[in-house]
Amino acid sequence: MPYNPNGNWTNAIDDTIQLPVYYLDIDGLTAHDFSTGPVLSPTRTKLEYLNLPEGGSGQVDLINNRVTRTQITVGILDLDDKATELVAWDRPGADVGTLINRKVTLYAGYVHLVEADYAPIFTGRIRGISMDPDLRLLTLRCLLGLGADFDQDVMDNATSAKPSGIRGNVVNMVWSLLTGIFDDAHADFPLDFVTTDTGGSSVPTGAGIPRALIDEVLLKEQRDAWHPNDAAERRWEGAVNLKTELESEFMRVFQARQVTTELGLLGFKFRLPALPTSTAPTVLEEDHIVEVSSWERLIDTHLNKFTIQGDYTVATDTYEAMLYDTETAEDTADQAATGEIRHLKIQSKWLRRNFIPGTLDDMQGEIIAAELAARSRFLFLSTPVVLKIAVLFAKRNLQIGESIVVTDSRISNVLDGTRGVEDGSFFVTAVEWDFPRGVVILNLMDTRYVRYGVIAPNGEADYTGATNRNKNTYCYVGRAADNKVGAGADPGYQIL
Repeated sequence: MPYNPNGNWTNAIDDTIQLPVYYLDIDGLTAHDFSTGPVLSPTRTKLEYLNLPEGGSGQVDLINNRVTRTQITVGILDLDDKATELVAWDRPGADVGTLINRKVTLYAGYVHLVEADYAPIFTGRIRGISMDPDLRLLTLRCLLGLGADFDQDVMDNATSAKPSGIRGNVVNMVWSLLTGIFDDAHADFPLDFVTTDTGGSSVPTGAGIPRALIDEVLLKEQRDAWHPNDAAERRWEGAVNLKTELESEFMRVFQARQVTTELGLLGFKFRLPALPTSTAPTVLEEDHIVEVSSWERLIDTHLNKFTIQGDYTVATDTYEAMLYDTETAEDTADQAATGEIRHLKIQSKWLRRNFIPGTLDDMQGEIIAAELAARSRFLFLSTPVVLKIAVLFAKRNLQIGESIVVTDSRISNVLDGTRGVEDGSFFVTAVEWDFPRGVVILNLMDTRYVRYGVIAPNGEADYTGATNRNKNTYCYVGRAADNKVGAGADPGYQIL
């Protein structure tokens, strides 16, 4: 939903005079903050030594789901030696301890707002400290979110003689790797199996990231919506880097992307056609959109062949099972029409053909692989559209991977070949901040070349009486003869 931290801040969006002001809160520094201009009714002294922040761009690799690390740089003038005092944290009586990984929060408002009406727009960690050539400007390079906490080794106890291993719901496995809590009876994130120090195995170890830094509500929502019964299994015979492990085995295979909330919490969202089904979505209407900078159909992401291998054997470093290697009629027709075969080949150390043959776990890997291949086919067989737009200051809380609803008469609609989109479902693939203008630049993916939908709740109106938003969210029964729905012969749906 639109960012609405307080009424005065939100109402200021419509004011004639919009002069953004920013201030930087450094965790532990209680004497003062640094601001780009005057802040009315400050609760703490504001030193107007802060230059306009720079940077803030981040984008996602749509196929591999790796998200570039979003960072900003902030410059603090060394007036009255206040910047020098910051970097001299080893001295007795320093105002703040080490700046290494120090938490910082950037607040934004307008020149006519009081501090109580300012809102946090970036929370990160300091990962670089430098001075300009004349030594009068201190520059802090700040990474969004957890910073270095995510880039570390896990499974430190594992060896070839005593491996570590876990099995369970794929999201629960990720949570355990992040927190270092491996519990087969956990109330929220239980595992099915965890190795111990008996029987030639060792206890698994994780990153030890505090639970308070993880958006557990988001993890549970994503798990329960898209992978409630999908299990995985992994055995380690040595330490591995957590970032590398999750990028190759969770983000690429399970189509998940890392997100960071405006308060700096870590979470993941699955790469799926955008459907605002669980909570009220962010709505962007034409008066919110400052400009539409570009429109592109991403034919470089075209894919029409999908294979997934699993049953990884550590000792031989091989994948023993082909879990999915099927070409549908859509694939072969597209290969003939486009004159090319674009292959997505996945090798997974987490997916297994079965855990316990002859039980409900049998063929688990094939079922999950077919599901994942179908979801990639949805997005990349016909290729998606990406818009680049600038939106008003109030939309700064949009995250990479977030689903939104867009209405704009200027946008070409690839669903029906007309100009204008009403309540179209998109998701955010890149974010970049324009601090001087007080706007945020978004790349939005439109997957509406085909209609997706989920099963509607009881009491939903029939197609002719449904709102455009619900038509773009839920499935409606159509005609078998032409795969159309409604009197206007609108395109039919594919069920997610």
